[in-house]
Amino acid sequence: MQTKPFFMNNPDWYYFDEDDWKYRLTDRAPREARDSYEDFYANTEMIDIQEITELLERSKNMI
Repeated sequence: MQTKPFFMNNPDWYYFDEDDWKYRLTDRAPREARDSYEDFYANTEMIDIQEITELLERSKNMI
């Protein structure tokens, strides 16, 4: 079961950057939140938008 990363415990610590399609930390994030953020992106496989688009197109063709 995946749990929410520590940095997401406080909405004042992060926001979602739609241009880069990833979470970003604010200046209010404490060290523990910054460490959690680094771990989150080190352990999370990021799929780019092109891959998602291709997957959606393929799934439409299967229906």
